[in-house]
Amino acid sequence: MRILVLLFIAVSSLGFYIGSEKKTISVEKKKSKTGNNYTIIYQNTCEMEFVDKRPAEDDKSIQLCIAAAFTQLDNYKIDGAYLCKGKINNEKGVNHSVGGALKIVNGKASIFPTNKGKLITGKFLKDLSAQKASFFQQIQLVSNGNASSFKDKAHFQRRAIVIFKNGKTAIVECAESLLLANFSNDLVEFGAQNALYTDMGGWDEGFYIDPITKKKVTIGLMKTHTAYQSNWVVFRN
Repeated sequence: MRILVLLFIAVSSLGFYIGSEKKTISVEKKKSKTGNNYTIIYQNTCEMEFVDKRPAEDDKSIQLCIAAAFTQLDNYKIDGAYLCKGKINNEKGVNHSVGGALKIVNGKASIFPTNKGKLITGKFLKDLSAQKASFFQQIQLVSNGNASSFKDKAHFQRRAIVIFKNGKTAIVECAESLLLANFSNDLVEFGAQNALYTDMGGWDEGFYIDPITKKKVTIGLMKTHTAYQSNWVVFRN
């Protein structure tokens, strides 16, 4: 009997350990055929959240934190309609210049086109609210495995939330400064099914917890507007 009890405790402890290990991110370095270098941070079984209050620096459950929707320059509020855990915000401020959006339900994300915001009606937002969903608008870089078309001429470091064809979700960030078109094509090369841009330029500061060293890694090249960031996507364990 004693042996059986010890065996049960050992198996239970192993199961707890394995379960705990799964509740973390993983990081991959990759290079595109065009020679651009990338960091891919996989969500794995962490939960994704969208928040409009800066996460506490001492919150040990957060494995990754990045800026998400654009921030308006005149008032430093979130650009576009959005929801945080079912609460509708800025319903009258739908952004009709960006064509994509991200929805989070129960920690899992989906990315979809909004027809330049025409999909975002009062009923649409109320339906999301009933699901206790989080939601924000952004530029869709990849839709159903196809890169979107861009004519931008500005080179910036780029970052995106990506859902791959294999079902994995990750944050993908380039090391170099690229055009949106170059970035989107590289994401397709890596197997992106859908991808949504996240705020960069001066708003690019974020961090993740290295899964090996457990140390905080700060990301973003410019970081000039960190104090004015209005919203964040986090991976939480």
